[in-house]
Amino acid sequence: MSRNTTGLSSGGGGLTPKALFYMSLLAVQFGLQPILTQRYIPAGSDTKLIVIVMEFSKIILGSTMLTIGSARGQAGEGGWAKAFDGWSIKSWFTVAGVPAVLYSIQNLLALTGNLCYYYYEIFLLSPIK
Repeated sequence: MSRNTTGLSSGGGGLTPKALFYMSLLAVQFGLQPILTQRYIPAGSDTKLIVIVMEFSKIILGSTMLTIGSARGQAGEGGWAKAFDGWSIKSWFTVAGVPAVLYSIQNLLALTGNLCYYYYEIFLLSPIK
């Protein structure tokens, strides 16, 4: 039995309810992030440290999910061994390293913007909508 992992309905006419649910959660997170940032992060905080902690927490969360998924058989056969199979330092850097650095810079700038502007100004100024 093959599973539909594309997020499209099997009839080709639109998105599955599961895909729409996750897109809705992402929209809620995008809307609440500036408000929660202004409320819970003090204005004089070290933004670089906050972004570094956020990025390391993503690494830990992703590694945990890969470990748990491979233990349950959900991540495919091989788990960590298969995840690193075929990778070199050059391919890792071009495929994962450069986007990760760019995304970290984007997070740093977004966090700085969230602390300096009102949330509605961020929505008007942000090109990521």
